[in-house]
Amino acid sequence: MKISEFISACKLENSELQEVLNCHPKQIISDYLRIPVWKVTYRYLTQRGNEKIATKYIFNYTEAEWDGVDNEVINYIEEFNKEHPERPITNGEILDLSFIGYLNFDLD
Repeated sequence: MKISEFISACKLENSELQEVLNCHPKQIISDYLRIPVWKVTYRYLTQRGNEKIATKYIFNYTEAEWDGVDNEVINYIEEFNKEHPERPITNGEILDLSFIGYLNFDLD
């Protein structure tokens, strides 16, 4: 992906980052992004009472920030239940939460 395409696709976390979005691509020194990947396995009950085990992946946080990943899984379940009240995830329980490595995203 070209750096200019990447920058235009980014969302601002705070107003200080506006200058990065307005910079020329030649002002970016990095030629890749390193994205931490977490694997989450959890168990839940379906609306019919069947037990399911699911695996999800999170691209976020550093290797040491497992508590943030834990909270993101809880938020995911809450949002899923709001968007799909006809088939909620109930009795959700995280079985395994592990950092599995980094993805490198090349910037041209």
